[in-house]
Order: sequence, then structure tokens, then C-alpha cells
Amino acid sequence: MKTLCVMGGGRWSRVLMTVLDDLLPPDWYIHWITRHGWDAARRWCHSRDSRRIDVSRELTASALSDAHGAIVATSPHLHFDAVQQFLHHQIPILCEKPLVLDSQLGVVLEKLAVNRNCPLGINLELTFGNFVEQFREAINGLIIHKMELFWHDPWSEIRYGETKFSDVYTNIIDDMFPHCWSLIRALTGQQPMHSGSVTYRKNSEVHIELKQSSVAIETTLSRRGETRVRMISINDGEATLDFAMEPGCIELAGVRQSLQWQTARPLTRSLKSFLDQIEQPSDWQEWQLSVCKCRDSFLLSPELAGHLWNCQVKQLQGCMEDRHTNKNFRDRLILDIFLPLAAHRGMRVNMEQPHEVEKFIQSILGQSELIRSASFHELNF
Repeated sequence: MKTLCVMGGGRWSRVLMTVLDDLLPPDWYIHWITRHGWDAARRWCHSRDSRRIDVSRELTASALSDAHGAIVATSPHLHFDAVQQFLHHQIPILCEKPLVLDSQLGVVLEKLAVNRNCPLGINLELTFGNFVEQFREAINGLIIHKMELFWHDPWSEIRYGETKFSDVYTNIIDDMFPHCWSLIRALTGQQPMHSGSVTYRKNSEVHIELKQSSVAIETTLSRRGETRVRMISINDGEATLDFAMEPGCIELAGVRQSLQWQTARPLTRSLKSFLDQIEQPSDWQEWQLSVCKCRDSFLLSPELAGHLWNCQVKQLQGCMEDRHTNKNFRDRLILDIFLPLAAHRGMRVNMEQPHEVEKFIQSILGQSELIRSASFHELNF
């Protein structure tokens, strides 16, 4: 028997388990580690009558010694320690995005993986999106000078049969931009991207400007969209890919084409590529999801997130000085700035309870002097 460790107990972990339970060969066993989601994980296993999944609250020494591979799907601020632990035990890893929240920590993990010759990948599953491959073929021959990406989520939606809430506990750029980066790479190749401006708009959308060689790239991210939006536009609409409902449709020269699935779904293909690396790791650095191939994603995301943080803080400080400020805009700024910081310190506000959200906002407003002086390390949550 071979053992795959999966760390994390949220909704996405259950999605991974569903795919893995169908994908793994019969001789594989899954050790599911989740401290806070243990009860939900046990109920999930019971509902599927899955007998090859064992659920525990802690990663034990015996589980480490038995593991042939590991998937890390915990909160992003816990990724570094988990990945480092598996690498020290020479266990191949697939880590959910973002790999890390600090680019220097990403460099540390990359060097450790290379030195130990141990596969480490980032689960950017849209790398394997067949609709992206079809779009790339459709625009072959176009000279791309401008690319726009729109990645909008509503506050909540039904995904894979469960209610999905936006991950407000992670900076929106760390959360969403790695997917955008993988789409840009799929369409324009492995060329360096350079960051430009980052803007936080009044409707709480985040607008990012990038440059890749001669291509101007603009990305718009939102967690408060009216509907789910996934769209790529080339040269101001000369060609578009709309994949809000996968596999989506392409419009080129005014002709609209609905796409059909021609391969397995992206997540299945992504997980299968990881299992292949466990079996044959000799060329893992050339794997499309390898930390070496995805280096720019974990270098660029924290840089852009830092630009966004500075922009948001200045806007919030302006709101504190303006007695006529828009309350909704101010409150959204507070949530978008401080919920990730609170989560990093181990506190999570229940976003399904409006009174809990309002209590959190008021607790921040009660420390206005610390906000004015940007002394965020002294804030109490």
C-alpha cells in the first residue's frame, strides 16, 4: 500500500478528496489531517463509505514515515512550515496556492526542494484547462499587445455542491492572482512579468497593471461581484475567452464558439500530474507545476499584495480623517485589510454572522489612533 497525506479540512480539501478517491489506484491509502475540520471530515468519509481514508487531527511521526506524497491545503500562512516539514522527510508535495505569503520563504522552499531533489509543485490547476489550450490555438497568429483578465467572485456561491464564501482571510491578490499568472503564462509563454500599479477601487475591485515584454496586461479582481466572472480579452476584444461556466466559449472576429470538454477536468489532470511525479520524479523540475517553473508566481504575488496594502492603508487613513466618508467603502477597507491580518494571528470572524462582522469593524474603529499612525502590530483583535 502507498499513502498520500492531505493536510487541511476546508471545503476545498473535500473537493480534493472527491477527485482523489476516484483517481487513485486501489493500492493507495489517504491519510487526511485536519485539526479544526475533523468532525466534518469524518462525516464526509461516512457519507461516501470510503474505507481507504483515515482522518486524524495531527501529522504524526508514523504518518510521515509512511507517506509517499503529500498535498498541503491548509490556511496559506501555515503552508511554509508544512511544506518544509515534508521536504525534510523527502516527501513529494503539491501545495495549494499561494505557496507562501512572503517571496523569500518561497525561495527557501525552492532551494530546499532542489537540494533534496524532492518534487514540490503549486496546484495551479488551470494550467491544465483544456479550454485554455483551445483558446491558445484559436489566437495562434494574433500579435498580442494587450491582455485583460477579469476574475470576479460573488460574496458566496454554490460550487461542487457546497456553499463557497470568498476567502476573506487571505489577501485577494495572494488568493486570486496565482491563477491569473498561470493563465497569462499559458497564453504568452514563460516570460518574466513586471509589476506596475495596483489600485483599490471604490467598489472594492482591485486593478493590477503588468508588463510582459511588449504586452500590456491588466487584471481586475473582485470578491463582491454580482456574478461569477472569468474572462480573458485580447487586444480590446479582438478575441475573448469566457469560462465563468467551464469550459466556456470563445469569441474571435465576431464569431462565437461554445467549447466542449476534450480531456479530463483541470483538477483531475493537475492531481494526476502530481501522482506521476511521485512515481517518476527524475525530471520534476520540468514539471509544469514545479516550484521552479512557477517561481514568478510566488515572487510576484507578495510584491503586488504589498502594493495593494500600502494603497488600502492610505485610503483608510483618509477615510478616518473625513467625517463625510462613505461608510460602506470604509467598512470594506477595514475587512479587506484586517481580516487577513487577524487570521494570521489565529482569529477568524464568522462572516455568516452580521453581528460578528460589525463587532470586528467597530473594534478596529475603536483603535483609530493606531490606524492613523499605521501601528498595526499593536492592534487588538
